[in-house]
Amino acid sequence: MIEIVDALAKGGDTSAVEEKVRKEVKELTDRFPLYAAPWG
Repeated sequence: MIEIVDALAKGGDTSAVEEKVRKEVKELTDRFPLYAAPWG
């Protein structure tokens, strides 16, 4: 998430950084879920 803050500080378009961080978070939460899904 610090990557997003750094991109915001530089100004300009942050969508590429946001998408990269979103993908990393998704991978982490898939691998290490905080809560068990009620359907599986």
